[in-house]
Amino acid sequence: MTRIKVRGLCQGYSGKHVISDLKLDIDRGVVAMLGPNGAGKSTLLRTLATVVPPSAGVVEILGHDVSTARSARAARAEIGYLPQDFGFLPSFTVHEFVQYCAWLRGMSGKNASEAASLAITAVGLSDVAGLRLRKLSGGMLRRCGIAQAVAGFPEVVLLDEPTAGLDPVQRVEFRALLRRLGQSAVVVISTHLVEDVAAACNQVHVLKSGHIRFSGSPEALAAAAAPSAAGDTPLERGYVTVLEEPVAA
Repeated sequence: MTRIKVRGLCQGYSGKHVISDLKLDIDRGVVAMLGPNGAGKSTLLRTLATVVPPSAGVVEILGHDVSTARSARAARAEIGYLPQDFGFLPSFTVHEFVQYCAWLRGMSGKNASEAASLAITAVGLSDVAGLRLRKLSGGMLRRCGIAQAVAGFPEVVLLDEPTAGLDPVQRVEFRALLRRLGQSAVVVISTHLVEDVAAACNQVHVLKSGHIRFSGSPEALAAAAAPSAAGDTPLERGYVTVLEEPVAA
């Protein structure tokens, strides 16, 4: 079964289209959404996370058409989501917050607590599991957000700019976590960091102005690089080349 299936998706706000007639199929692995600011990456992840229903088109997550409230709730139990700016309760401890988020996805109290402990260990926050969120650094908060998204190891994990605020060592550890998750789940990340794509992703989609301009492996994107394209690596040059290509009539 294709875990994420999108057909003819249109999405926008205040009468302005952000995504237009988008088609997408994702089954397993770590998938990157690359694109400039305003390309529609965050809007796409919000739609896949069932935060907002599609304006038009069909979005199916794990076989559930999320255009209806009932089916969206059914899908939500198996979706972990980290928005670019996530809200948190400052008085909660790290463990309380991650456990609460797992409970919101339908886990029982005991299972949610166990899932929280595993997720907190996975992101390297075990030493501060009892610390209040208001006392965490920006990087720790980001890792806490990642922990709540992966708690219980849902089948679909959506991460919007997950490495923002992480130091180089934490980013390396996070990439290893992505690779482990991608062995059994669909992990979709929105990122501006091409090196994260090269290290952890097996598929990449390049978005520009709400349209997918490229779909394929990181190796295929690197191979698409024009000789004169800007960038420090073949993958960066391939990304720039794809963005600068004219849209076919």
